[in-house]
Amino acid sequence: MILLSVALLVTALIAVVNLVFTLAVVRRLREHESKLGDISTKSAATDLMVKPGEAPANFDSLTIAGERLSTASLGAGTLIGFFLKGCAPCSELFPDFVKAVREYGGNSRPIAVLAGFSDEDNDYVAALSEFAHVVFENQSDTSDTLTKAFKVSAYPSVCTMDAAGCVSSTDKRIVLAPTLTVG
Repeated sequence: MILLSVALLVTALIAVVNLVFTLAVVRRLREHESKLGDISTKSAATDLMVKPGEAPANFDSLTIAGERLSTASLGAGTLIGFFLKGCAPCSELFPDFVKAVREYGGNSRPIAVLAGFSDEDNDYVAALSEFAHVVFENQSDTSDTLTKAFKVSAYPSVCTMDAAGCVSSTDKRIVLAPTLTVG
């Protein structure tokens, strides 16, 4: 009987220790969740390019069709997408961007900025050129590019413009909406 009581006491003690460790792990997980939430808030899409409500810097770029684009050419509702060659997330978002461009109901023609792409990337150009301005940009370009004007620091990045010439949204979900009617 004493042996049974000792075994029961040891089992109860192990269960209590296990409960204490489990509560400690839960507390640490909550702390980590809080820290991760702070990090994700700080590195949200608005930090990856010009923030909503801010105007991009002046730029002067040529489309592949030879059309000149500048800050003044951005109208209300202009959809702009920035994509980098060889970027896996860009490849995932690109088909949705193309679909959004084709269905786009904004007042201005969308702009696709393709960094690191060239004339040999016909699939990308063919998918967009009929519906959007396509701009090739070189990563080492020191001129006033769209990428620099919009302070793009991560790809893919997507934004829309408002009537005042400021960025109105930088959420990638813009291109995932079923129908876009902006402005």
